[in-house]
Amino acid sequence: MAQILTLSGSTIKQPKSFTIEQYYLSKAGRTADGTMHIDKIADKRKFLFEYDALRGDDLTTILAVLQGSNVFFTLTYRDNGVAKSATVYVGAITKQQFRTDGYWVWTDVSFDLIEQ
Repeated sequence: MAQILTLSGSTIKQPKSFTIEQYYLSKAGRTADGTMHIDKIADKRKFLFEYDALRGDDLTTILAVLQGSNVFFTLTYRDNGVAKSATVYVGAITKQQFRTDGYWVWTDVSFDLIEQ
């Protein structure tokens, strides 16, 4: 069964690759005796999307949210069969435009969503 992904309530096309990175933010430093101290601040996720090709209307749906007036938006997805959501913002968006049979297609589309 395909993953159903939404951005601020808008269903987006299933990507070729949807990867979730999990990491934590920390503050680290050494005391005068050389001992390392680390304070864990928060657990965070980064979501990586990759598409081989997208029609213009599919890309427009995605960009309407990613480049809209709100900096933060909601991503909903399933992780191990469990519905989850995250408040995210977008990193870099890469894409290449390609014309075929009289219409435009965007190829090699990728973007990352980073948890707030």
